Amino acid sequence: RTLPDLAFIIDREGVYREICGAEKQLLYAPREQVIGRNAAEVLPAETSELILGVIRNTLDSGLPQVVEYELEVTPGPRVFEGRSAVLEAEEGPPTAITILVRDVTDRRRYARRVRLRPRVPTSTQAASTDGRRPPSAARVLVAFGGLTRDEHGALWVAGEDADAVLRIDPETLV
Repeated sequence: RTLPDLAFIIDREGVYREICGAEKQLLYAPREQVIGRNAAEVLPAETSELILGVIRNTLDSGLPQVVEYELEVTPGPRVFEGRSAVLEAEEGPPTAITILVRDVTDRRRYARRVRLRPRVPTSTQAASTDGRRPPSAARVLVAFGGLTRDEHGALWVAGEDADAVLRIDPETLV
């Protein structure tokens, strides 16, 4: 069975020892051109410096690291999140890490679109602050952190298209 994400084994010097995963179109270069080569030889300078830092920090601290970076790959520009862990050696101190890399482009695009925006309370909203339970759509938004009030009691809804997705009038939420 194959991994849906990419997994790399990289040694302390930054040399790629193994690559696993089904998403070959997300590789910066073909597998054959990566295995046995240093990250600085394969990746753009800024990205390779970031990856080499993750390798050092993971091996020196023994703790997992998380890194996010952008690369231009076959499908176009993508945002990746890498999570590293020490790969224990059979003898002696660890000399390599494994890093699981996930394409988070869609998640990042969505996060950029979602932003808090103010809603001025209407008389209907003001009346609902008397302790009555909000409508079920509002409870859903509250449960997912999409509806909140600021310190002045003003209602905020997350995401410009929340009203369209829920097919409700935002003025009736609370």
